Amino acid sequence: MTLLSAQYERITPEIAAEYLVKNTRNYRKLSHSKVSVIKRELIAGVWMPSTQGIGFDTDDCMVDGQHRLSAIVTTKIPVTMLVCRGLPPAVKDKIDVGNRRTFADLTGLPHSVISTVRVPFRAVLNGNGRSGVVKGRMASTTDLTFMKPYLEGELGRLAKNMNDVCGSTHGLLNVGVRAAIALSIMNGNCTEDYGLDIFNKLVSLRWNRKGIPVTNLSLLERRATENELPLLLLSLVTKVRDGVTPVFDQNSNAYVDATEVTQRATKLMFLTMQALDSSMNEQENFVNEYNLNVVQALTCVGLTSLPISYTTNTHQHNLERIHTMFFIQATLPLNDDTKGFRFNYFGIKGLTRKRKIKSRGWFKREQGKCMTAYHFGKRTVYFEHRRNRIGTRKLFHFAG
Repeated sequence: MTLLSAQYERITPEIAAEYLVKNTRNYRKLSHSKVSVIKRELIAGVWMPSTQGIGFDTDDCMVDGQHRLSAIVTTKIPVTMLVCRGLPPAVKDKIDVGNRRTFADLTGLPHSVISTVRVPFRAVLNGNGRSGVVKGRMASTTDLTFMKPYLEGELGRLAKNMNDVCGSTHGLLNVGVRAAIALSIMNGNCTEDYGLDIFNKLVSLRWNRKGIPVTNLSLLERRATENELPLLLLSLVTKVRDGVTPVFDQNSNAYVDATEVTQRATKLMFLTMQALDSSMNEQENFVNEYNLNVVQALTCVGLTSLPISYTTNTHQHNLERIHTMFFIQATLPLNDDTKGFRFNYFGIKGLTRKRKIKSRGWFKREQGKCMTAYHFGKRTVYFEHRRNRIGTRKLFHFAG
């Protein structure tokens, strides 16, 4: 009979590979996303020993630790880890069955602050923020190692300041609106005093889920507060109050009011950022599908250039040198070897192509089912506005 024992051991990649051979009775499938989180910690040098580690039962079968060991094998980084032996075989039914610690549990921050900081990343990373590349590293809003600098940084500070004023995120105080105010301040599009003053005004204008004003402002005071808002922001306030969100419609080439929308916080962030931009916020309605000033507001606050390249199974990705807060420009050559490239710039996908002889005319626009083409002589730029379902012509989401 194997005696129960527990001790910290130095686990090298070779030992980790040997231990994984004993992973013969595990009904739990390997989660590559969980392995990626541990890999990021190992590479960043922030992984540390804890009460969690590797477990073997009395038959010397591994009952816990496959994700940690897989990360060690992949990164080839040795670590010190707790190893328990002599556990009863049935113990695997008791491992990882409790409530998982949330970011709020781990950081002590309110959920509204964490959600506010996450919104911009969810706008630009794949899978609603679950995967992508930022500053040359794999990034995910579910990874505390990646998110912690932003939670403790300027974005988190501004989010906490707004949470101190009001913790409710209903209606006008949606986390997307909060993220837009914070980003506009960080980018210098407005001062911190002005941005927080706008937030205070939105707090005074808020209503409950029954549509009843929460504050005791008189009708005259509410009207006076509304009149102090930029016209475009007031238009957004009115629409949100009516339960609608402006969404750009590709068919009509204009904004339409929608009652059911996905990723509402992200959409409100972009709308609010435009509504805080002094170059456009005195118009009454949103008219541009995509405005460069919104991108500039996200390309801020002092991250270094990123001269990075990495390889997938079939392509070499070139990440351009960009001073950017949250996103990376990526390009790929065209499949037919003609001059040009595919691009994904902040989620806007398309391609550019240069013809050798034939010209399509100067500044000619053509609307297709999936692409909008702009012709500039022999050069044409295509923007995808609807995903192409023809497999050979798809622009897959290749950029971080």
